[in-house]
Amino acid sequence: MPAASAAAATLGTGTTLWSPAASAQTLTLKPEKDAKLRVLRWSRFVQGDIDSYMVNVKKFTDKTGIEVRVDNEGWEDVRPKAAVAANTGAGPDIILSTNDDANLYPDKLMVYRESMVKAAGFDAFPKDTDNFLKLMKALKEKGTPGGMALGNATGDSLWCNWLIWAFGGKLVDKDNKVVIDSPETLKALEYGKELYATFIPGTLSWLDPNNNKAFLDGQISVTNNGISVYYAAKNSADPKVKEMAADIQHSSFPVGPVGTPTESHLFFNQMVMKYTKYPQAAKEFLRFMMEKEQFEAWLTGAGGYISPPLAEYAKAPIWTSDPKHTPYRDALKNLRPTGYAGRLGYASAGAAADFVVVNMVAEAVSGSKTPKEAMERAQKRAERYYKV
Repeated sequence: MPAASAAAATLGTGTTLWSPAASAQTLTLKPEKDAKLRVLRWSRFVQGDIDSYMVNVKKFTDKTGIEVRVDNEGWEDVRPKAAVAANTGAGPDIILSTNDDANLYPDKLMVYRESMVKAAGFDAFPKDTDNFLKLMKALKEKGTPGGMALGNATGDSLWCNWLIWAFGGKLVDKDNKVVIDSPETLKALEYGKELYATFIPGTLSWLDPNNNKAFLDGQISVTNNGISVYYAAKNSADPKVKEMAADIQHSSFPVGPVGTPTESHLFFNQMVMKYTKYPQAAKEFLRFMMEKEQFEAWLTGAGGYISPPLAEYAKAPIWTSDPKHTPYRDALKNLRPTGYAGRLGYASAGAAADFVVVNMVAEAVSGSKTPKEAMERAQKRAERYYKV
């Protein structure tokens, strides 16, 4: 996500990228007779998201006669409920989950206050990590610090992947060998300690809602988040918060010493569970929801909170109707999967769900462990998933 990278929109834990589990094709599947569907999805951060989604659900029911029940849960609750459903063989027919969680069951950018960045002596948001650190130090000196989640936040803590990758570190290599304990990771953690020193206190316990609240309360000037912060400000009933919308800007994460973008975004997948009694109806539901007529309306209703997984949807008017939406349109171009540089699968999904990288960063930058100790612990934890 841009400078206040939203955890659910396009940049890490947010930018929100959708897996084209059902592509917008002309083929129509034949649902089972008397089919009924239950969908479990994450709760909205943007009201227009769920409103437009439910409009599309009703259109599907009107067209097919298939009743669809939609349950909305917090991000942190979807993952364990999906695990229970997968292990018991009962539950929702379709689950909208996060990142590569589908691989657990083998059978999101930065937001910033433009005026505060300029007051700190920067005419534009930095494009590289050296100047980004200088900006964060200047913001702290001005009494307008930044802050990014270091708790077990499903979306907003994904900036930790960016931090490690920006300096050439990675959890595993292309052969799926765990290599997080490395000189490159050490450099990233040393940089992270300097960065953390500029943060507002309390970020070690931040989950996904915390940075949104701190930003809208005026406590911080920079964070990683999706477009939901801007959306909330623009639609706020509080005149002071609404006025903030004009000062909010979005930027991609700075490029580190590796010389190329290393963005980590929150990726939402749509899973049809193997135990469902109505697989054809479930597939038809996903196909219908991904068709241009429905999906583009969803993009518009969500106000840019959901980024497009297909190039055709990047042409939707929502991305140019407001220039502040545009950075979220292109998040997929610089996306690295959470299992970089290895293969996606049970191991990558498990390590991500266990917050191995996030916890390592939090331990090292806060001083609860030395960077070396934090790397060694992360190495051992990751190796439990990537068994040799």
